[in-house]
Amino acid sequence: MVSPSQSFNKSFRKVLLYSLCASIHWPAAGEIVIDGVLNEQQWDDAKKFEQFVTISPLTLGPARYETIALVATNEKGIYIGFKNYQPKLSDRTKRVYARDMKSIYSSTDSNQVYIGFDEGSNIGYSFIVSSANGQRDGILSPGNFSSSWDGIWTSATSADDQYWYTEIHIPWSVAPISQKSGKKNITFMFARLVHSKGLRFAFPNTHYSKPSFIEDWVPVEVTPKQTKSFNYSPYLALKHKMFSKKTTIPDDEASIGVDFNWTPTLGTEIIGALKPDFGQVESDDLVINFSAIETFVDEKRLFFTNNQTIFTNSIPTRGWTRETILHTRRLGAGQDDNGSPIQIKYAVKAIHQSDQIGLGIFAVQEESDGAILNNRFFSTKFNNTLGRLTFGHQITYADIRTEHRTARVDNYDFELKPNRTNRFRGALMRSDLRDQDPNMTPRITDYAGWLDWFYAPNKNWEHKITAVHYGKNFDMNDMGFMLRNNYNSVFGSTSFVETQFGERSNLLSTETRFSFAYEENLNNQRLLQRFYLKKSWNFLSTRIVSSQLWANTESWNDLETRGNGIFKQPENVGGGVSFSGLRGGSIFHDGGLSISHNKIDGVTKSISYDPKIYLSKTTQFTLGLKYEITDSELIWNSGNQILSTFDTSKYITNIRFDWYPTETQELRFKLQWTSVSADAIESFDIKSNGNLFVSSHSPTDFSRSNSGIQIRYRYKIAPLSEIFFVFSRGGDYTSSFAHESLGRLLNRGFANRDNEGIQLKIRYRF
Repeated sequence: MVSPSQSFNKSFRKVLLYSLCASIHWPAAGEIVIDGVLNEQQWDDAKKFEQFVTISPLTLGPARYETIALVATNEKGIYIGFKNYQPKLSDRTKRVYARDMKSIYSSTDSNQVYIGFDEGSNIGYSFIVSSANGQRDGILSPGNFSSSWDGIWTSATSADDQYWYTEIHIPWSVAPISQKSGKKNITFMFARLVHSKGLRFAFPNTHYSKPSFIEDWVPVEVTPKQTKSFNYSPYLALKHKMFSKKTTIPDDEASIGVDFNWTPTLGTEIIGALKPDFGQVESDDLVINFSAIETFVDEKRLFFTNNQTIFTNSIPTRGWTRETILHTRRLGAGQDDNGSPIQIKYAVKAIHQSDQIGLGIFAVQEESDGAILNNRFFSTKFNNTLGRLTFGHQITYADIRTEHRTARVDNYDFELKPNRTNRFRGALMRSDLRDQDPNMTPRITDYAGWLDWFYAPNKNWEHKITAVHYGKNFDMNDMGFMLRNNYNSVFGSTSFVETQFGERSNLLSTETRFSFAYEENLNNQRLLQRFYLKKSWNFLSTRIVSSQLWANTESWNDLETRGNGIFKQPENVGGGVSFSGLRGGSIFHDGGLSISHNKIDGVTKSISYDPKIYLSKTTQFTLGLKYEITDSELIWNSGNQILSTFDTSKYITNIRFDWYPTETQELRFKLQWTSVSADAIESFDIKSNGNLFVSSHSPTDFSRSNSGIQIRYRYKIAPLSEIFFVFSRGGDYTSSFAHESLGRLLNRGFANRDNEGIQLKIRYRF
């Protein structure tokens, strides 16, 4: 006889079983399952693209290995499949990397698909999947590619003796799509990297440097499904301070926040955050910078990287540093006047894409314990595409209430592609600064602008020239990032790539690039005149060797003294070589050396070596070493307000260890150490004609050593749902002696703690 309790338990188990079965998504018959195996009926009916060409080296000849890309769509989104013929297993490179690491693009076999969700737009979304199913995504916009965006999409890979395969599902909600009923065209570009051979294939016949790159993508007719979605990602972070020189930081701190995404209709997305945090819990790199130019620091917070492209603009510069009118690392950073850390209370942005029109609104409110009034930041963006012309207007507005002032910047930009070989870009900017302090100028306005022309008549030649003007009082640094104002500049380059060689040649390609730059301030004083020549050889063995020569003529320096005078700099000449070793092996060698000379600094020598050691497909060790010595480096002493020369030695060390024990776990060890030893030589004053003469002031020797250690464990629960456990420690050591031994600098840089702590963070996406 069955008791009532046994009957109840049996019934309860049945109900629980039925509930679990109902909650599980069982694929419908014939539905594509993302498992890396292209065996569903939909793949037989999918659109097929197989005429791949070689784009690295840029021969545009047929791909050496058969590559087939497949595209299928339904109400759930876009499905991409790749079939990669590569029969020799020893030629395959399968390495595991964390999401969004650049190595997924460059250091392992991979497939890539670019998608233009609105045909005719100049925005493209990139999705890369490695043969080990590593993922990297990003957004391509005029003059800029950002990998900081993280979309929600899935992938899987598989392999047999002849092929390896990739299967990707991209939901319609992954990016704003113009609200247009019925069928429409979206565009695709497919690529594949064969790492061990240094070969990259693509379809259609186009490449990244072409002015018409996005325009060349192949259109596919689809019917996007109107979707409504709401996702939110709360997080909890617990921090324990083991040591800190900053007394305002509490011993224990708990913070709670949330990021959310709402897509009410196709083409519209609202993204918000309460107390947004640093998503991946990554530390910034240590740098040695004695110049008057600020160092650019990348954004890592989820809110500021999620579909931020409409607010992103890329201002061309003659170096690697970026300039932009909206630099989000300015927001929620630093300390208030009472030493309390400034944080973000809330942030929200709305994006709407309709046909060829894009609209964006952005707002951020700061907060700190020591402030009565908190700063507010706003931005709006409008852009429109009419055929080959795209134009737009962006406003940034900073209400710096803690300083009783405001700062507004207007940016009017355009991009014109009259044909497939030419591209013109430009912008006109205006800054308007208003201050309520009676001791300050109540209102300052000024202008800046730039014009850029890119011409690529064929696959071998590229030409580019840019003109820039920044007014004396133009300033966008309250919300943006710029190197300086008060200058005019013209810079450009010409490059030639050769890919045709004799049968006995051991070369894949060569590139010759000549560039120049001229810059002067608005007092017509030349700040820079530079000529640069680079030659690169890409060998069949996958080795790469490059050589560089450069020359700078005599010029003026109006920044180094921080407003305390302008002086003449002598001409500078130099050269260098760099190399990259064989690909596909267990050790990858990379390094270089350079030497330069001018009459003040004397000789500067630099050598670097950056090997990567692949202990297994799931374990990598990376080492970065750089050593630089300068006979008499000219450095501004802010304390004594004087220029001095020092015999300097600089060491930069980066060590990184990555281990991926499973697909959901990652352990990373990251160590950075920088040091400089400076043996004082003499000081200088500035004559009225700008020449330097020896001062009676005697400079003081100094040494500095900085260190940073981070040990980070990451467990992936689901896409954008993670648990982090992090130990971090920073060291800072300064002395008034130049002849500190390398061992002592290393020891004191780590022993003299600046901060130390642990952090637990949990983030889950619902």
